[in-house]
Amino acid sequence: MSTHTKFYGNESLRQNLRQMQARGRMAHGILLHGAAGLGKKTLAAQLIAGMLCQAEHAPWNCRICRMLEKQQHPDVRWVEHSGKLGGFSVETVRSVCTDLAIPPSEGDAKFYVFADCDAMDPRTQNLLLKAVEEPPDYVYFLFTAESPAVLLPTVRSRIVSEAVFPVTEAECREALGERGFSPEACEDAVGVFHGNIGRCLAYLEEDA
Repeated sequence: MSTHTKFYGNESLRQNLRQMQARGRMAHGILLHGAAGLGKKTLAAQLIAGMLCQAEHAPWNCRICRMLEKQQHPDVRWVEHSGKLGGFSVETVRSVCTDLAIPPSEGDAKFYVFADCDAMDPRTQNLLLKAVEEPPDYVYFLFTAESPAVLLPTVRSRIVSEAVFPVTEAECREALGERGFSPEACEDAVGVFHGNIGRCLAYLEEDA
């Protein structure tokens, strides 16, 4: 996931995350939920970069950020999906729980990202529950899903849930234009998917 791509809209949500970070009170478990294509994984990646980046004057341009961009940072794990439904296996979740005890190697934080966790079954969620409830001080869990209801109430009660919304149509046109699409193509895509940048991009790229 890109750490330096411009993220449009959702200013209230991003401000809330920035304030938590600035105050040293970042939640150890966060669920970003909303329709596919709204940039939940990109926002998660940028949140991680914001907490780990070491460049004071040129953000997103340090050694740490280059590792994040390539998904090679040793303290950030985008947890692997498995099975036809794209859930997470018991073995994978157990390995996450075992890994929690190992301190970070590059800084003072470790991140586990359960992206697109809409098919995460109750058994694996229950295995993860204690870790989410009482994580080491240096551990942070990030989840992305279309609906918060995919997580058990016991898990949701221990994390912060934040909704990600579509952007305005004007912002969507700007984002598509910056990626080189013609005004006519942008208008066509926005007419179908309105403020969902991801779906507009998929539509235009498939058409191309």
